[in-house]
Amino acid sequence: MYDDSRQPDGPSACSEESCDQLCLPSSSGGFVCHCSIGYTLDDDNVTCSVDIVEDNFILVADTHLPGIFQISLDSNMERFTAFPLEGVVRPIALAYDYVENRVYWTDVRLGSFSRAYLNGTGQETLGRSGIDGQFEYQ
Repeated sequence: MYDDSRQPDGPSACSEESCDQLCLPSSSGGFVCHCSIGYTLDDDNVTCSVDIVEDNFILVADTHLPGIFQISLDSNMERFTAFPLEGVVRPIALAYDYVENRVYWTDVRLGSFSRAYLNGTGQETLGRSGIDGQFEYQ
């Protein structure tokens, strides 16, 4: 929750520095960088990255956050990694092609069917639902 009256006076320390994802004020003055859920803050304390697991994992679509996440089955399901994608609004259905190493998903808000490689590269929309309910392949 944001309350304007509880914000410090003066310029924001975050406006002068560049955090990769989240910049939060520090109690000692200045700022501290943090990462979104599923990302890890690198040693430079600025950059956020993901550590994709290549084997023995499950994929989970989260419509609340929103995003697609990978959970390693080798770590008592404690390792939760974001699948690095752009523009995902409401993912709902997932499939994984282990031969091509691609993840496929539908986005119900965008009415789209998309895919990307497991590392997040090669993201493309394969089709969209049309006004008449028919699916249009691109």
